[in-house]
Amino acid sequence: MSKIESFEIEIPQLKRDRTVWVYLPDSYKSTGAPLPVIYMQDGQNLFYDKLTSYGTARRVDKRMDENDEKRSEEHTSELHSLAT
Repeated sequence: MSKIESFEIEIPQLKRDRTVWVYLPDSYKSTGAPLPVIYMQDGQNLFYDKLTSYGTARRVDKRMDENDEKRSEEHTSELHSLAT
């Protein structure tokens, strides 16, 4: 099952910490292979309604779960075609 992890990073120039949210798909631990990365802004608005600044999160994790199999095939095909 996919999961969402978070960790804090220090930003010394701003004298504050930031939370980084990481979505890990089902295949993260099972394959051991490198996976594509998507960087998204405003992580507090991506997963949980209680953290969002406007009431409803974008539910990125649900959308990624729904498309995980299809997207994996697309990325694999794209990477294969680039290598040949």
